[in-house]
Amino acid sequence: MLDINIKIGDILFSISSENGMSIDTCLKPFFTVADSRSHADCNMRLISNRPQIKNLKSKISNHKLFEADTTWGLYSGQKAAVSDQRSAVRTENLLTIPSLKNGSRRRLFAEFDNDFRNGTVYFHKEGENYFLYPFLELLTINLLAESNGVLLHASCIDDNGSGYLFLGHSGAGKSTIANIWNEEKGIRILSDDRVIVSLSEEGLIAHGTPWHGTANYAINASVPVRKVFFISHSVINSAIKINGIKATSELVRNAFLTFWDKQRMEYSTETLMQISQKAGMFSLGFYPDKKILDFVRNV
Repeated sequence: MLDINIKIGDILFSISSENGMSIDTCLKPFFTVADSRSHADCNMRLISNRPQIKNLKSKISNHKLFEADTTWGLYSGQKAAVSDQRSAVRTENLLTIPSLKNGSRRRLFAEFDNDFRNGTVYFHKEGENYFLYPFLELLTINLLAESNGVLLHASCIDDNGSGYLFLGHSGAGKSTIANIWNEEKGIRILSDDRVIVSLSEEGLIAHGTPWHGTANYAINASVPVRKVFFISHSVINSAIKINGIKATSELVRNAFLTFWDKQRMEYSTETLMQISQKAGMFSLGFYPDKKILDFVRNV
């Protein structure tokens, strides 16, 4: 029996596997020690080499929650439970990789309770577990939606204890700006693609995650956030302060949200509104050279 604990931001995963499991190297810095499984935010049991699940679609009761193209699918199922000698039916979340509409053999199939706190994960073939992405990221997004944090499409710079977030979708320059900062003394790059941001009494805290971008920055560390920048390439460096609905809207555009769950969506949107009020928010056009460093520090 293999038992490991992984902590990403403030989310603790407790994982047990009878047959062992292959772990992406990006996850190893996030291994931690936990007192017991009862302290974990999410407990899961891994089973590999399980025969192909028959009649999988019949378990889902025709309730599709979300399908991310052909990559993964999330579905609502029903499971009988017995309590006080009476039969009951409880809902559960079923995750498949790839999604059912892909039509190919399921590489991963997981059954979780409705709040994603406990589940069983089945792998079709050992070493082909898709554990880091998209599976663990999807769990993290759902668990964050019930806490005080969100996963953002951002790079995060720790400038000698001052945190800067640079938000933008693919091609906006997150990895480019991370590489420029990386040449500076005393700088840590927590991530160049996905960052968890949580609310605290002191303000905002950014956490590195294992989901890196093209520059491969992914470290297990955190830093208080001073400034947030929504970036784009430009021929000159320029910054415009934004706030209110504009700032919240930009955060929503760059957040990983539970579109399949209205209640979780509302909670995450409220969290993003609070985040927009806890740090300086700026629209940043940047030219990719070292001048951007002092420009950001002095905004």
